Amino acid sequence: MPIGSGCARRAALGVAQGEGEATRFVHAVTIAAVRFPAFFGGIARQFVLGPIGGGEAAPTRLSDGMGLRIAIRERLHHLANWTNRYDPLMRATFKSADVVLVKSAENAMAIPRRYRSKCIVHLGIGIDERDVALDPLAREHGEEWSFRVLYAGRHVHWKGMEFGLREFARLLRSYPIAGLSLAGEGPAQGHWRKLATELGVADHITWLAWRRYEDMHALHRSHHVFLFPSLHEPSGMAVVEALAASLPVVCFKLCGPGVLVDDHVGRAVDVFSATNHDEAVDRLAAALLSVAALGAEAYRQLSRNAIAKTRGLFMDACKRLRSGRRCCHAVKGAGDDRAPIRAA
Repeated sequence: MPIGSGCARRAALGVAQGEGEATRFVHAVTIAAVRFPAFFGGIARQFVLGPIGGGEAAPTRLSDGMGLRIAIRERLHHLANWTNRYDPLMRATFKSADVVLVKSAENAMAIPRRYRSKCIVHLGIGIDERDVALDPLAREHGEEWSFRVLYAGRHVHWKGMEFGLREFARLLRSYPIAGLSLAGEGPAQGHWRKLATELGVADHITWLAWRRYEDMHALHRSHHVFLFPSLHEPSGMAVVEALAASLPVVCFKLCGPGVLVDDHVGRAVDVFSATNHDEAVDRLAAALLSVAALGAEAYRQLSRNAIAKTRGLFMDACKRLRSGRRCCHAVKGAGDDRAPIRAA
């Protein structure tokens, strides 16, 4: 037993024994990764684990077109998810848990199939109500107006902006004065800059340093759409912040962002049925173009829906959890290897 888990179990036992009566439940809320064991079974009437993430993985046919180094890293990520099912410490953890909260249904790939019936999708994210926009955004039209696209986050390969840059290059064919802002930093920035030059879009891109959280709301609202093609994003907090600013989102229908985004607040692109890297780019580009082509009122309604989505998302989830209502669904395109996962 890992030292940290052993100490935590002893501490929990001490608290439970000190109460002098049966403890209702133990919730291991600080264990956020699918690969960290927790041994709280038998301490209380119910042991709740999570929400946990880290088991997300995009189809390898997407990363295979991103270069050999990235393709190998993504396949190793898939291998780690597969071996996690057979880790004896993790099997003991999932066996003892009564409920396993997962940040997205894709995390079930790293959990033994026999324990997936315990899984409930719960993103485990939130935002201060004061940070939610009061008014929707407006979409200007006319040749003098540009269409402004924003990405904000770490510059790492699995954030998917290689797809985003290729998608943006196709957007420029229809909207030649469109602009793309990339906020943040990271080891992939050099590769992204080189790719932007190769695609001929470098002059349309603004590179921004990290911004303070207090400044992000204004940054979001100075753009027309938030582009977030992440390949494996546990929760999608960046998407929530964009929606809270009433900014429509275009993303892959994967992991947390895929749970949050639908056609009412943006576009979530199905990539499980995409046959290769190029088809995924085509679908992402079509999604971005569909938002850019919206009329003023249709765009305003999309922005208005983003505000409503943010306000209602967490309250509804909490109500369902408290009431005990569950609904089962299978992950579209996941194949036979994924058991149905309950949604909170």
